[in-house]
Amino acid sequence: MSAPIIIAGSGRSGTTWILDAIAKVNNLDTVFEPLHPIVVPKAKEFACKYVEKGDHEPELFEFMSTVFNGQLRSLWATYRIRPDRLTLGSIRRNSNWQFRRFLSEYKRLAKNLKNYRRKKSNQVLFKFIRANLMLGWLAESFHAKIVFVLRHPAAVIASRIPLMEIGHGLSWGLDEDLYLYLNNEKLFDRYLQPYRDLLHDESLSLIASLSILWCIENIVPLIHAQSEGYCIVFYEDLIKDPDRHWERITSALALDAVPGKALIEAPSQQAPDVMVKATYTEKQLSKWQHYFSNRQLEEIQNILNLFHVNIYTVQDPMPIDRIQDDRHYSCSTIS
Repeated sequence: MSAPIIIAGSGRSGTTWILDAIAKVNNLDTVFEPLHPIVVPKAKEFACKYVEKGDHEPELFEFMSTVFNGQLRSLWATYRIRPDRLTLGSIRRNSNWQFRRFLSEYKRLAKNLKNYRRKKSNQVLFKFIRANLMLGWLAESFHAKIVFVLRHPAAVIASRIPLMEIGHGLSWGLDEDLYLYLNNEKLFDRYLQPYRDLLHDESLSLIASLSILWCIENIVPLIHAQSEGYCIVFYEDLIKDPDRHWERITSALALDAVPGKALIEAPSQQAPDVMVKATYTEKQLSKWQHYFSNRQLEEIQNILNLFHVNIYTVQDPMPIDRIQDDRHYSCSTIS
């Protein structure tokens, strides 16, 4: 088994966009979110798991070996289609939007069977949004080359909320992911203990909960990037300074080709219908600032302050307080 190459990050951080652009220009096969606990049942016990370098995890190692060896057979991981949405049983009585989604899934299946058919390639690019807390372990255990993508928390939240409101919430599993994080004893003891009362506050708003989720999924891997040997890339830098930062991705993954402007600015092939017209240009970077009220922005900032996040603020769409280097970024630790 060759060393796997991985794109990781939170959902709605641009990981699919990067996956498709890098895979297309380098003629790579892709494996899409093999840790999805609903559509890959064997992944349920490993999704969102916190694992440190040196941890003995034989069951996880066996599962990830199956993934990296190409032995995982999944309509989802190969063609990005949820099989549970291809049955009439997925439509609740008198649910028009579920019926429309049912038809949409079959249209998506036809498109994806063409777009993601197996290529004549010896390399595969893997994409994860539920492996953020085991990246060092993956790098150590499989000699994986990893790029971790960060995007402004307010932009991520603004991108997730519309999907949840139109019924896509089941895809992203806010409640499920938070449950997995909060019930991971090692993660809680290591990082989250000071926030016990906050994390169990049943009055938390959706925006506050999504802000907390972003902090857990991003700050822990950011802290360890330098010591665990994976590359940090900011979504905003890929748009603002594409020549430099797309080159950093291909270099970190030991690939040859860098996506050109046309490929970079095209919408993600996996984008839902509600976002299919979105393009990846500089105008998108500050769009979220008009999505939230001042009170909501303050709510996001309060959570970032509680978690000692100093790489983003709600006043600035660009990352701040960091060292522009291939792997070294400053960040306050969660304490």
